[in-house]
Amino acid sequence: MNPILKKVLKYVFFTGVVFLGVVIVVGIFTNGKYEEYRNALEWWKYERTMAPYQAEADRIEALKKADTFGGKTPEATLQMYIEALKKGDIGLASKYCVVENQNKEVSNYKKIISLEGSLDQSVKTLIEKQSKGKMSCSSVSHCVLNYEYVTLKDEKTVGYLGTEKREWIRPAGTKVTSTMVFDINKYTNVWKISN
Repeated sequence: MNPILKKVLKYVFFTGVVFLGVVIVVGIFTNGKYEEYRNALEWWKYERTMAPYQAEADRIEALKKADTFGGKTPEATLQMYIEALKKGDIGLASKYCVVENQNKEVSNYKKIISLEGSLDQSVKTLIEKQSKGKMSCSSVSHCVLNYEYVTLKDEKTVGYLGTEKREWIRPAGTKVTSTMVFDINKYTNVWKISN
């Protein structure tokens, strides 16, 4: 065998044995500590990433604990909501919604006022839902007001895509379904509008 090749093989063999020995020694002394270190590092990364979300969840929970706006029944909350909108008090009306949706509710009604000039049509629609809709509860803390009707004649309908007002015609005989969801605030036991 070539003496240079023999030296190379000895070197490779010796290096392999030393490396294997180091791995065994490190494994014995760390006794699985690498896995603990890796898990701790992953947990730290997770907590660091989730901290802002947890802070927001804590803020919302605190608001829910302090939230007393709403009725003892879904129907009472709906009536309070309608009364606030009749007065044009969108800030108060939004307080009958779940905490997470209150700002969105104010924005939506501001948009309606800017585009239509008033909340009259919204109030009219809510009163119709209230009088003709059917409330059904799937639990002691969740109810849905279902309002269905069939158009008797062609009906002009208005909707919004962003700030753009869209109008279309629902032909006579069209079945229209609308729902309002109510959930109880588990901290204060008042009913809130969820959608």
